[in-house]
Amino acid sequence: MSNSREIRLFWFKLAFVVTVLGLAHLLALSVVDGKTSIGLAKVSGPRQSHMIIGTSRIAQAVMPSVLEKEIGAPFLNFAIDAATTSYSPTYNRAIEQKLDPHASNGKFILAMDPWCITGFYHPKNGTVMYPEKKTPLGQLQTFNWPLNIEYLIRDYHEGWGSIILTHLRDNSTVTGHRDGWVEVTRNTDEDFVQSRKEKKIAAKKKEIEHAFVSEEKKQALYSLIKKLKAHGKVYLVRLPVDPDYYLLEEEFYPGFQLFVDSLVRDYGVPFLSMQNMTSEVAYNDGHHINKKYAPLISERIAQWIQSTP
Repeated sequence: MSNSREIRLFWFKLAFVVTVLGLAHLLALSVVDGKTSIGLAKVSGPRQSHMIIGTSRIAQAVMPSVLEKEIGAPFLNFAIDAATTSYSPTYNRAIEQKLDPHASNGKFILAMDPWCITGFYHPKNGTVMYPEKKTPLGQLQTFNWPLNIEYLIRDYHEGWGSIILTHLRDNSTVTGHRDGWVEVTRNTDEDFVQSRKEKKIAAKKKEIEHAFVSEEKKQALYSLIKKLKAHGKVYLVRLPVDPDYYLLEEEFYPGFQLFVDSLVRDYGVPFLSMQNMTSEVAYNDGHHINKKYAPLISERIAQWIQSTP
């Protein structure tokens, strides 16, 4: 009898622990949002007909809500960062998984800057690196769940209790919105921004020592444009950056504009350079637009799209 009671007590305790853990996980899932993972909304929900594509620069600068208000089409901002969503076969696969295969009048805004097609050699052995393959997006098998648990598990490396604490504290400086826009809150003090810009440029110069213009990434971009043109119209946009950062980009790839011109000519896609807006906006670090100016950038792009045949 004693053994029987001990066994029942063991199973009761086990069931209690499992129940508590299960409820804790359900509670954590109920408060998961863009503070937990900025990429989560991008790979959750249905397939899309209108998309914003590129790296962190366009992820932060272009707001789907503004585009929808101006154009009347619901966009998804499917950009994350240079390591994850510079042009590559891996990114193309993700875009194809997220794209509505039945879309025929889609609008696709593609970011254009040298870093979107930059590859990197390993600093020690000189082999070409493919960081995008190791990212959560590169490893993902599912893209359209209502809440993509697979992506969350791959991307979120804290304990699940931290999800609840983060939600309660509400002090995150980076938030991923449901439409994919990444809202970054930064100190706008001029000295602080200048310091960040100098650090960013110094880091980029060091990074460039092992960088090259990637033909493989160019081929991925060609393939992507052709794929998207079959579902609607493609628009190429070069966002404004601080003049010092722009100079660095031109030094790294002097032929970049010629490359863009070839895309316009060979694929019949329009291109908008917004560098002339650099005095109209402010930056967090020299190349990411401060969130206060994201509505202006988005509105200008929407107006340009509407005026483009």
